[in-house]
Amino acid sequence: MNRKVFVPAAIAGVLTGLLSSLPVVSDVNLALCAWMWLGGILAVYLFRRGGAPPLTRAEGVTLGLLTGTVAGMVSIAFVLADISSLTNAARMIQGSQNLAQKALLQPLVDLIESGVLSALVGCIGLMLHLGFGALGGVIGAALITRRRL
Repeated sequence: MNRKVFVPAAIAGVLTGLLSSLPVVSDVNLALCAWMWLGGILAVYLFRRGGAPPLTRAEGVTLGLLTGTVAGMVSIAFVLADISSLTNAARMIQGSQNLAQKALLQPLVDLIESGVLSALVGCIGLMLHLGFGALGGVIGAALITRRRL
């Protein structure tokens, strides 16, 4: 593989990350993380469309992993924004006069502010994007074998 893999991986990765993170559209991921592995297939298609020869399975995995990395980073940016919003909402409720709500929310606010929740959600999301991106790359390498696209 050469440097030409980065453009298809970046395009497919950004698109996959956006589709995996946007409200309502991200619900497609409930069907076996469909956006994630479709992103790997898209990367293989875009790479092959550039005139490259058919990919081996190992090359498909590599292209899928690159795509998953980009998609995971885009998705993490959305997760961090969501967690920031959650923190602000929890602080607003915590500022209320209701002692029961304060006591209930304090552990959640502490977990969010410590960064543990962000790190955990980010790592899990990145691993899912990597795994399913690699799967999509293998599927794409097996399906997209025609000489000319």
